[in-house]
This record gives sequence, C-alpha cells and structure tokens, in this order.
Amino acid sequence: MYFRNLALILSLMLFFITILLNTNNFSNVNIVKLKKREFSRSFDAFGEKVTIKLYAMSNGNAEKALEEIEKLYINYDKSVSRNTGSKLAYLKDNKEDDKYMSISSTLYNFIDYGKGLYDESDGLININTGILFDEELDKISKEAIDINNIELKDDNEVTNHLNLNLEYIKKGYVTWKVIKLLSIFNIDSYYINIGDDYISVGNYYKDKGNYLINNDYKLVNKNISITDSNDNMINPKTMKKIDDKLSVTAICDIDIKCDYISSMIYLMDLDSAIKYVDDNKIDAVIEYKENDEIIKYESKTMKNIKN
Repeated sequence: MYFRNLALILSLMLFFITILLNTNNFSNVNIVKLKKREFSRSFDAFGEKVTIKLYAMSNGNAEKALEEIEKLYINYDKSVSRNTGSKLAYLKDNKEDDKYMSISSTLYNFIDYGKGLYDESDGLININTGILFDEELDKISKEAIDINNIELKDDNEVTNHLNLNLEYIKKGYVTWKVIKLLSIFNIDSYYINIGDDYISVGNYYKDKGNYLINNDYKLVNKNISITDSNDNMINPKTMKKIDDKLSVTAICDIDIKCDYISSMIYLMDLDSAIKYVDDNKIDAVIEYKENDEIIKYESKTMKNIKN
C-alpha cells in the first residue's frame, strides 16, 4: 500500500510539471518582488530645516525610527545650542559658585568629543571660543579661550561657567548619532538633509547621487556626506573673522568628521586650505573672491565630475 501511494504521488507531480513546461503559463507567471517604500519627516532643529527620508519594508519600523530621530535632534538642540535656555547656555550663565558643575551625559560626551578635536585640527577646532562671539575680538586674551580651561571630571562634571561654541561640529556629531540609531532599526537606505549638509546611503533614494553642487558637479552611485561651511566664522588661532573665502564644500565617505573637516578647511587661510585639500586628497570646492571676481578652487576629483 505504501509503495502504491508513493507511486501515485510521483505520477501526479510529474503530470503537473509536464503541464507547466508545455504551456505558456509558466513563462508568464508574475514573480512578486518586494520593494522598499519611502517614509519621510521634516522638522526644525539647530535653527534649520531637517528632512529625513527612510527606505524600508515595514511601516511601523520606519515610523518609529523617524520618531526617535526627531527626538534625538530636538534633544541635542536643547542641550548643545548657544540659545538662551539650552543646557550649554546654563553652564555659562548659572549663578552657582562651585568650580565644577554636574551636567547631562549627553552634553558631557559632546564636550569630550569636541575637546578631542583640538589637537587633531592643530587648534582650529577649539570649542572654548564662545566668548569670541560675545565680545570685541581685540579685547579678548588668548588665555580666555585656552582649551585646557575645559576640565572634565568623573560623574559628568565639567568646569563651571564655560562659554563654549559647538556650532562648527554639532550637525555632524548628532547626524552620526542618527546613523547609529538607524542601524539599530536595521535601516540601511536613507537620506538626511540639514541646512546645507546632505547624507545619502543605499540605493533607494530616487535622486541618489544626482547632487548638483552649485549646479556644476554631479555625484553618482556613492554613499556620500556633503557638508558646506559658509558661516560668519572666526579663526581661534588668529582671533580674526574669516574674510578670504565665501564657502567650502567637502564631500566625504560617511563619517562623523565630515562636518568638522569642512569647518577646519574654512578656518584655514586660503593657501593652507588648498594645500590641505590636495595633500589629503579631499573632494572639495573652495569659493573665494579675488579682485571682486568669484573664483572656485576644485580638487582634482571634483574636476572629473563636472556636470
């Protein structure tokens, strides 16, 4: 009986396979391919518009990620901006007489990261420079912006009444936190835009790679981070405002330091900035004025991707 049933099953299987192979139905079978969908959200943080686009299968997973991302940006804005009412502003303006103040781990870790960039940037990224934006430059001593005035102690304590400036690094730092968060949600395709900075990762963003920088340069098929520095910035080493450049655009692999790299290039004098870009093979465009004419210095790779 067992072998009789097995023979019947095999016969039926062969019958159906023969039908499929001898009809056009098999070749016309529609194979459903699951595609990632776009989920997006926009909000304000750091005084700029933030746009997030995620590409995922699950609506719940993407929406939850968007919610957490918005919270992250807003919370950091309340912590590290120089605006009145932020935790950073309270560190400067509080009336306590204690030498050290206990702060949140969020702000503590950010200050620790920022202080570490001082040596790496040869003193160009100095977060102890808030005073440069509050008082007349010619009345400020070098001692007032000494990086060693920042003392970080155990239990999230830091020197009280510091006047810090995290503006040049905050967007890159927080966006890197967002990227780490997205990995927890297993989302590997996304687009992040905050002000003049962009990050694109994965193959689902419909305009991925088609970035026209100043309508001149087209980037194709890369995971990229684009940052732009064109602010009213002050060189902490010379204690003078930058007036020899209009803007610096840097294109990097996805990295926490892309934002800081464009700021560092902007803070250098023009000749040093060009040399730094060339020596380190950085994809960059530097705009500056010469005899009332706007001139663009382009790194070698940027010349190769002219639109």
